[in-house]
Amino acid sequence: MPNTNKKRGSNWEYAVRDFLQHFYPKKIITTREGSKALDNNKIDLMFEDGTTLPFPPQCKSSISFNWTWLEEIPKNGIIFWKRMKKVNTKQTCLGKYVIMNLDTFEQLMKK
Repeated sequence: MPNTNKKRGSNWEYAVRDFLQHFYPKKIITTREGSKALDNNKIDLMFEDGTTLPFPPQCKSSISFNWTWLEEIPKNGIIFWKRMKKVNTKQTCLGKYVIMNLDTFEQLMKK
């Protein structure tokens, strides 16, 4: 039986991939599909041709935000966080957020 948290996290990666695909002509895939090295470096999505997105995305689906995630992501990385709440034995989404440092936001605004 698959791990529920792993499945929830993978589904969130696919949702972020599909959302970002609207902004790029090149096909976006998960790093699990394309590059174990990038996946090991806390990058969840990449272009199918092997290049990285302009910002390294990390996708998280959890009940609480872990501030150490900001220390783990690469420079100019962005966290896509799906905030969850446990209701009985199920989890429900409370909101979807994009988290980045101010320098990364400034870089994106200049493009």
